[in-house]
Amino acid sequence: SPKAKIVTPEMTRIISDEGITEFKKGLKIFFYDSQEQIESSMTANYGKAFEKNEELLAKDNVVIINVKGEKMETEELIWKRKYKKIYSYKFVKIT
Repeated sequence: SPKAKIVTPEMTRIISDEGITEFKKGLKIFFYDSQEQIESSMTANYGKAFEKNEELLAKDNVVIINVKGEKMETEELIWKRKYKKIYSYKFVKIT
C-alpha cells in the first residue's frame, strides 16, 4: 500500500480528541508507490494534520511535484488521506 513520509524542522502535537499536529516551520512530504519508490513530493511553509479525520491542511507556498516533472502550486490545499484526494479553494497553477 502507498505510504508517505513527512520531514519537518519542528512539529507540535496538540493533545486532544482530534489528534492535531502542527508544522509551524513548514514541511515536506514524500509520497511512495507500492514498490516504495517516490511518486511525488509536497512542500509547504505551514501544515496542520488532523489525525481523527485523516486530513492535512497545507498553507503558504504549497508545491507538489511528481516524477514526471508536473508541478502544482497553490496557497492552500487539503489532503484527505483516507479518500486519497487533495483539493483547494484557492487559485491553483499547474505546469
